[in-house]
Amino acid sequence: MQLKNWWVKHGKRLVAKNIRHSLGNTDVNLQIRQTSLDSPDLFWYFNNGITMIADRTDRAPAGAAARSAGNFIFKGASIVNGAQTVSTLGRISEDEKLGIVRVPFRVILLSGAPEDLGQKITRANNLQNRIESRDFVAQDPEQTRLRQEMAIEKVDYQFVRGDDASLGVNSCELLELTAALACASGDSSLAVQVKTGIGRFFVDLKKAPYKTLFNPSVSGAKAFNCVLVLRAINNWIDDKKLGMVKKSGTEWGVLVHGNMILTAAIFAKIPSNKLDCPIADFRKELALLDIDGISGSALEKMVDKIKKEYANNFLAVLFKNPTMSRSVYGSGVA
Repeated sequence: MQLKNWWVKHGKRLVAKNIRHSLGNTDVNLQIRQTSLDSPDLFWYFNNGITMIADRTDRAPAGAAARSAGNFIFKGASIVNGAQTVSTLGRISEDEKLGIVRVPFRVILLSGAPEDLGQKITRANNLQNRIESRDFVAQDPEQTRLRQEMAIEKVDYQFVRGDDASLGVNSCELLELTAALACASGDSSLAVQVKTGIGRFFVDLKKAPYKTLFNPSVSGAKAFNCVLVLRAINNWIDDKKLGMVKKSGTEWGVLVHGNMILTAAIFAKIPSNKLDCPIADFRKELALLDIDGISGSALEKMVDKIKKEYANNFLAVLFKNPTMSRSVYGSGVA
């Protein structure tokens, strides 16, 4: 019950330093729920438990001179392993069953410890639900900076993986932003990587291609402005495909298989200084940009290039090839 009370009171703040928030109804989380309801007395034996880190603690003894029990106040506390356990238990309404559940729980105090110990503990303790390479961006200060800068302009940037991620006119998330920055980079090979496997950007957060996109030179405003352009281009591509009677041929192939290279070519036509302006100002600028005209022209040039030089190539394969993709990209930019 204590864990449920914490979750109800604090929600995601309880796991703020974890690499993931609640993942919702995963197989593991459904099993956690089932065990708590069907075998609450066995929960202790079946669950890996919870690890919490805290900067320090203040202890008030439960009884005079008692050392076996006490009331504790943890400062700077966060659950870094067990987010799925606490969030799952926090959503169970059968309090009678929860009253029987016992969960292994440990607290690690970081006072006097090396500065990066908390991050190392977080990485080493997440093994129940499958870890994705993108999850570790939660520990990158650049991501926190981008979120803070976007928040100043009333945009919600969601980079921690969870079941409550949502996209809207005033929000974006990590994968969408990665695709936008890759296409805006001017490097067609990064657009190819988005298409062939976006997870590759997060394999090593200390070097390219991740650092090419996420570094101090990229402001929160520019990042979200790129997302706005990406969405406008995607809308144009979707409308173009919807209006095509023939769902085949070179033009269709570019829209489907070469959409990222086409997007990169369109980005290249947008003055970079416009992307650097405040988000509210850029929304007005975007309405004045001829995205439809720029997109149509780039598509026409790319189709022309393919028909002349790559007529015998399967486009699904061509757009996975960095060299050929760069050539087609160049024609769209020209």
